[in-house]
Amino acid sequence: MALPLLWLGYAAAVATSSAVTAWACGAFDDEKDSKAYKNGHRDGHNSATADMKADVDAANENMHNMKSKLDDLHTYFNYSVALMAIGVTAAQLRDGTVKDKEYKEILSFVNGLSAVRLPSEIVVTMRTIRENPPGANVAFDAAKECQVDIDLALELIDIIITMHGNPTQPQQAFRMAFLQNCQHTSQQSEVA
Repeated sequence: MALPLLWLGYAAAVATSSAVTAWACGAFDDEKDSKAYKNGHRDGHNSATADMKADVDAANENMHNMKSKLDDLHTYFNYSVALMAIGVTAAQLRDGTVKDKEYKEILSFVNGLSAVRLPSEIVVTMRTIRENPPGANVAFDAAKECQVDIDLALELIDIIITMHGNPTQPQQAFRMAFLQNCQHTSQQSEVA
């Protein structure tokens, strides 16, 4: 029995001397451990903050780009609706209605082949314009507001009013009024 106790004593002596040596060498220095922890925590926090800032900046840039694209899309659709108002107004001046053929021609002119894939909101707006054609002044104002190209609008008017042969008197008057309105608007913008 003395032998195991002797070994136990040696083991205790070795463990004690190892602990004293480790403490003397600084292995259990709480001050250094605490400082290292704080430095590591600060470095990790700074790195995470920089990563989050980069992510937020990238998200802001993406949002700005999306807003710009949506603004361009909104302008395009307003332009299309203004041209639709011009075309429908010119068409209904023949006999008070807008025939299917005229409507399809206007859609084709205004939107090209993309007319089939317009968002439902725009399709509804265009149908409403067809069913309730605006007056000339409303159509002119819509064209002015959207800065519709004068030559493009005149081309549309000419296609529509000559679709069934010679234009009627009201259609010719509409075309003349559109030209006069455009000239008056361009003279005003030159003065300003």
